[in-house]
Amino acid sequence: MEFGILGPIEAWRADGVPFPIGGPQVRALLAALALDAGRVVGRERLIDELYGEQPPGDAGHALQSQVSRLRRALRTGLGEDEFVESTGAGYRLAVDPDAVDALRFTRLAAQGRKALQDRDAGAALTLLDEALGLWRGPALADVLEAPFAESRSARLGEARLAAEEDRAEAALAVGEPQAVLGALSELVAAHPLRERARALLMRGLYAAGRQAEALESFEQGRRLLADELGADPSAELMDAHLAILRAEEAAAVSNRRLPTPLTSFVGREDELARLVPLIARARLVTLLGPGGTGKTRLSLAAGSRVRGEVCFVELAPLEDGAQVAQAIAASMGCRDLSAHGAAGPRDDESQLIAMLAERPPLLILDNCEHLVLEVARLAHRLLISCPGLRILATSREALRVTGETLFPVPQLPVAATGSALAEQLSAPAVRLFADRAAAVRPGFAPDAGTIALVSRICARLDGLPLAIELAAARLRTLDLPEIDARLSDRFRLLARGDRTAEPRHQTLQAVVAWSWDLLDPGERLLAQRFSVFAGGATAEHARHVCVADDDDLRSDLDDLLADLADKSLLEVTAGRYRMLETIRDFARTRALESGDHPETQRAHAEYFTTLAETADPLLRTATQLDHLTRLTTDHDNLQSALHWSVTNAPTLAARLIAAQAWYWWLTGRPGDGPALANKLLPELNSHTLRHTLPRPRNTERNGSSAADTPLGRGEFGAPCADPVATAGPAGPPVTVDAERVGRSALEATRERDGFDAPCADPAAKASQAEARVIVDAETFALCVAVAARGRNDLRAELERAGVGVAALEGPLRQPHLVFLLAIAGGILPGEPGELRRLFGTDPWSLAFLHLGDGLALFMSGRVEESEPEFTMALAGFRGTGDRWAIAASLDKLAAVAERRGDLATSLALIDEAIAVNTELGWAADTADLLTRRGDIHFGGPDSQRDVAAARADYERAVELSRTDGAIDMRANALRGLGDVARTEDPELAREHYTAVLAIPAGGSLTIAEAHDRARAGLALLDGE
Repeated sequence: MEFGILGPIEAWRADGVPFPIGGPQVRALLAALALDAGRVVGRERLIDELYGEQPPGDAGHALQSQVSRLRRALRTGLGEDEFVESTGAGYRLAVDPDAVDALRFTRLAAQGRKALQDRDAGAALTLLDEALGLWRGPALADVLEAPFAESRSARLGEARLAAEEDRAEAALAVGEPQAVLGALSELVAAHPLRERARALLMRGLYAAGRQAEALESFEQGRRLLADELGADPSAELMDAHLAILRAEEAAAVSNRRLPTPLTSFVGREDELARLVPLIARARLVTLLGPGGTGKTRLSLAAGSRVRGEVCFVELAPLEDGAQVAQAIAASMGCRDLSAHGAAGPRDDESQLIAMLAERPPLLILDNCEHLVLEVARLAHRLLISCPGLRILATSREALRVTGETLFPVPQLPVAATGSALAEQLSAPAVRLFADRAAAVRPGFAPDAGTIALVSRICARLDGLPLAIELAAARLRTLDLPEIDARLSDRFRLLARGDRTAEPRHQTLQAVVAWSWDLLDPGERLLAQRFSVFAGGATAEHARHVCVADDDDLRSDLDDLLADLADKSLLEVTAGRYRMLETIRDFARTRALESGDHPETQRAHAEYFTTLAETADPLLRTATQLDHLTRLTTDHDNLQSALHWSVTNAPTLAARLIAAQAWYWWLTGRPGDGPALANKLLPELNSHTLRHTLPRPRNTERNGSSAADTPLGRGEFGAPCADPVATAGPAGPPVTVDAERVGRSALEATRERDGFDAPCADPAAKASQAEARVIVDAETFALCVAVAARGRNDLRAELERAGVGVAALEGPLRQPHLVFLLAIAGGILPGEPGELRRLFGTDPWSLAFLHLGDGLALFMSGRVEESEPEFTMALAGFRGTGDRWAIAASLDKLAAVAERRGDLATSLALIDEAIAVNTELGWAADTADLLTRRGDIHFGGPDSQRDVAAARADYERAVELSRTDGAIDMRANALRGLGDVARTEDPELAREHYTAVLAIPAGGSLTIAEAHDRARAGLALLDGE
């Protein structure tokens, strides 16, 4: 949300749509609070500001009434959140100061003035442009009758004039007098006695070659000062006059050899504000980035803001490094260095040094990458020999010259999903798309209905300006959904560029191919294979996936990765390499053409399956957070491996789903896991479970083989025509191959999927692979548990999984599957005592048994008896370090303490559970605990009641539940806010209760209970 003071009082929702505030008194109150946003404004001060010297008889009640009206308006426009907070000292508008345009203007104007004082005129221009762009008219325009408004409006107006003067000074400093002469003339006409404005106008007129007008403006000012004030001109005005008379002011534009861009400069304002002062400090600055990032356009914008001589040199057409010196000389106006006695490349350089030795120009060397060695050598020689010279280079690879300052040019960002509409519309990538789209489809502008698609298109194009411009140009014949759909073949879609541009900039394909062709064979091969990674990779990942079968590549891997990063084919951050999706698409196409991509994909899937399987048991240890972070970092790789495996290696896919099941539960980020598990289930359901790898401790029971028991620990092997028959005998026992059992899991998987089987006929080999999908009962159960998320039609699969797990003879490798299966609705058949054999003697399994026993006792009403079980569970889980299990145990112990009336102990346990859940990032569970804590704070005995703490807990719970999309927790937290407000602000309480009842129950017991309690609260308000 945002609040507008610089003009009529306005308030905007997150989507940028304004909403009504109310009458003049309410608007004046909002303005008074907004001008001090984030700070408490005393009640007496608010009464003075709203009512002046004639307050109403009951001023306090009148103020409270206006506050209630303002709260109601804000809740209607912005939702249920409380923005006007009440404290003992007064009221506070609880928003970031930057949400108020007047306060944002003040900050930006101060930063702009500071940049100007630091001689960073480019940054000052950017900041002051943004600041002045916030004004919509006179400040507080529609509440000027309020006692406080006139003086505050005048102060803001004076600050605006000062900012306009600062902006004009910054524009003159970068040599743009024409851009501000009109504004300065209007400013002086409106305020003829402002001497600084007049001095700036004089300097601007002189810089534009209009010396006589500059001197006439001084005479007009001198006469006005004498006639109106009886005063002489100030020192500032006199200094400007003398400087003009002495011809001290430099011409605005001198020897500026820059091509004029045909399009507006959009999206790089922040980079420009950083680059211009950097050029002033560093003699060699290199703009780095892949093709299409807008390096050339940024260099031109920077050159236009640098004072003095600037020369742009285009190196792309050159084929020989020996031509660079001649190209620089030609760009500076020298037709031919040989005409001055140069007889070769070395003489060319000497002549060029002679030209530049006594001059302080800025050379912009554009597109250095294909001549990087020659450009680096020449730049080094010129900088040593010409002390006034500065160089701004653009390249896809660093020059690697001593003293070089690198300036990586990033992709244009888009706003995060769910951000305010204004933020999404102002994102640099979106603004560029909108600007270029409007050129081919007049009137086009993103809005609330199209912003999501525009942002998605820009993000899919990696924020590359050239790609965004090419996509926007397709709006001439295509609609946004069509462009988005066709981006799967982006190079074909974006094949129509500017016919007059360099060939390498006419299409997206050409841009990437230019960089690709500069790679050596080893770099190309690694780049092709690296394209298998989704979301990036470490050097260790690449070592296992890309070069495991290539000794030469493996020995050179670190250098090759560094080379690809240096040439802007890879980005590297904190030891992790990432390939832009556009480059990755190009490289993947080359990999497919080379024929080795399928093997790279298999290596990728096997590697990340092993990684997930290795991490899975560690997710129940003290290193839980570290491994959650590692898996989350590789979430995209894991998803990509799963997508490929489901189609190409079903056994591997089942293993990968099983290995990630607990990670998905802990993070709530299954991605496409459930959908892919459902896709895989028919494959698994078409096979019968067979016992092939018996438990070492007991292979027979009552004289019969375990393979004869229905759904024993087995693997899916032979096809079965009738899935229902899986509850019957599994068929004859299968002989266990000792050699096969001894192989690694990866080797066994490769054989199961038919890749290493001794079969010469490819068709027969594929058929054999399809028929040999083999997974064990635990893996099957976890696949079913994942697939059942959000479904209630997998009863047969859940029953089959439960029977299979219950028939196992020994401890489970993944004991958490019992919990996940139960959450999905799967029950293990059998006596509880008998099923305890499924849990081993490891600390986690024993603690889990105690937790289950405690829950059974608690749910049956034997609360006191459950406490020792929960206590032993907590102790066991503390020993393992599993934070999820620790929080679950603390939660149950808190419930026991609350039941027996020990509220202090319950609160302490909840506090610890909240801290643990916060570490895990479990917003919904934390919201639930906060609401429970709020209930204890609010509902306890008078001696222990803490209304302020309860309100804070409920408010935080509302915020967390909204962020996490947990509507059940949100309903309960809103109910709590209603309870707190019932005695303080009945209107507010009624609104909270009404909001609770507006949330559909949808079968949720939590929401149903919140509904009941909200109705009870409303009944109390109505006196029932």
